[in-house]
Amino acid sequence: MKLLSVAADLFRLLPTAYCQLVRLAIIILLPGLSLLWPQKLLIPMDATQRDHLKAYGVTFWTLKRNVNVEWFLNYRGGSFLTDALPEIEYPSEYQVRRVRSNGQIRWQGKLIFISEVLIGQRVGLIEVNNGTWRLDFGAIQLALYDE
Repeated sequence: MKLLSVAADLFRLLPTAYCQLVRLAIIILLPGLSLLWPQKLLIPMDATQRDHLKAYGVTFWTLKRNVNVEWFLNYRGGSFLTDALPEIEYPSEYQVRRVRSNGQIRWQGKLIFISEVLIGQRVGLIEVNNGTWRLDFGAIQLALYDE
């Protein structure tokens, strides 16, 4: 995301003719660049983190699955950096949604805030009672949602 904000700043600074060339290069090269570096997930623990308990839970869950987690003690309140998690598969009875860049999912025509910790991750919803849905992240039950 930082690369995109740097590119946006460049677009404002460069003349129009060069701007088109830079845009074309970014469109062509950017998808390939992500293959060169391992994917990481930053879990911030500073004031931007709305739910610290969930953040610790996701970190613990990640460690239990033998995924590397680094603790940045002096960065953003002691943030965690984890290797990318493998895609979580859900049974067919689940409704699967990907958490958006603002920490929300769209479900039944509404935007529902889940957590910024899970940005880009897949979560599953399953009906447990008539009108009551359970929100899961893998084996972790995150919430119950009553329509």
